[in-house]
Amino acid sequence: MLIKRIIAGILVGLFFGSLLALSCGPLLFFMLLALSALCQYEFYTLAKKGGIPVLPKTGIALGTLWLAHEYLCRADAAPLHHLLPVSEPLCLFVMIFTIAMTTMFTSSEKRKFEAAGTTILGILYMPFLLGFFFRLAQWGATAPFATTRSGVFLVFFMCLVIKMSDTGAFSVGLTCAKTIGTHKMAPIISPKKSWEGLVGGIVIGCLAAALAAVGANHYQWGPEGIFWALDGAAPALSLVKTIAVAALLIVVGVFGDLIESTFKRAADIKDSASIFPGMGGLLDVIDSLVFIPALFYAILELLV
Repeated sequence: MLIKRIIAGILVGLFFGSLLALSCGPLLFFMLLALSALCQYEFYTLAKKGGIPVLPKTGIALGTLWLAHEYLCRADAAPLHHLLPVSEPLCLFVMIFTIAMTTMFTSSEKRKFEAAGTTILGILYMPFLLGFFFRLAQWGATAPFATTRSGVFLVFFMCLVIKMSDTGAFSVGLTCAKTIGTHKMAPIISPKKSWEGLVGGIVIGCLAAALAAVGANHYQWGPEGIFWALDGAAPALSLVKTIAVAALLIVVGVFGDLIESTFKRAADIKDSASIFPGMGGLLDVIDSLVFIPALFYAILELLV
């Protein structure tokens, strides 16, 4: 089980990492669009299996609208960036109004509050939060429809920290369970998660963050001013700050994992799908990454 999970995790990481590194802006947008739609579909499927009404087609269509809006309007170099003060509230209006109207005219659905609320939650949980991946990848972009090498490094750094932490937590937790025993972290929600695994995940994830930060400082990877700076200036993320930020991201990532486990537990299923051997569906693979891009983006905006 451990070997299968590690191999599957490495292969998935290499696949998505290679696509990310080699993709131009438009291709990355369509990749994110497909990933978001599939994860949103899995989320709505979980809801339906749990007996909760939902409007999957409407939710996925509106999630696509939101990501298209972010791509065309959010970045400074986006072609319609000047429309952002109007386009963002208009986009929110269209999404909420469409869901409310669809719910109103769905005569077969009696539990309208749940259908509307779950559909909106699916949009916020997937397209809205995953849209921050593209904001990071576009960091410092000066041309429309473009990503930057600096921005891609930020995405790589974030994913490296979280996925190394996931692997470390799983490995340490399994090793401790077979030797000295473990203390369950959330026995009802996720029986296999332990405090020992959490500590192991934080240590390994922070170690990966420190190594990446040292490499970034030495080779001037990533945006100037974050991990490295010219003319003797201090970067926004020193080694100590990098470790502190990584630890925060890891802890939030663990709760992201537990939140998805809560949804699966409510639907009484083990995995959101069976795409990846030993890992489950797309939602199972990225659960710890769902909340991280928005948090990492906010931290960088505050520090830089």
